[in-house]
Amino acid sequence: MAMSINNYIKTWKISNIKYSFKFEPKLLKINEKCLCDNIHNNKQKKHYNFCIVKKKYTYVIFRSGHVNVCKVGSETEISDSLKLFFEIFNINYVSFPSIHYNIENICAYGMLCIVNKYFCLNDLYEILIKEYKETNKYYFRYNRNIFPALYIKIYDLKGRILIFSSQKFVIVGVDTKKNLETQIKILDVFITKYCDSMTK
Repeated sequence: MAMSINNYIKTWKISNIKYSFKFEPKLLKINEKCLCDNIHNNKQKKHYNFCIVKKKYTYVIFRSGHVNVCKVGSETEISDSLKLFFEIFNINYVSFPSIHYNIENICAYGMLCIVNKYFCLNDLYEILIKEYKETNKYYFRYNRNIFPALYIKIYDLKGRILIFSSQKFVIVGVDTKKNLETQIKILDVFITKYCDSMTK
């Protein structure tokens, strides 16, 4: 769990990283009917265009040699998940020291820390609309009859923020950790603005 130095964000943590990489299809005997046949005791249904391998991490392997990897908890686990992939198929990982991968999606969650104050999503929504609508930098949406969270989109950054009345927040669709940290800082500015308004 990452501790936050922000005013109103108590903690946050990356919950999942999805990334992809490519390899030479012949290394996994890609011409066989199903890649699952290459894995001992792998109880999966037969696939033809792709194969799903669920171990510590989940691998979606396409016949083209494209691999999607998810259930990775941090950037430091990417190397571990690559090594495990090659171990599963008995390929020497040392032969691939500089394999290129692309992070496609980072998801994170955390908790706000608004103590001794009544937290109302509708009030937060109204304050953000009033304060930032004319800037054309953000998009806000909230209708509790349709969805229980306040939706925030920062136009210049990939991803979106969801805030719930429990003070839990979720950030999804982010492409880099730097992007994620930027959105957390912007979220803290929004919550600070809300708390300052509530004390007036």
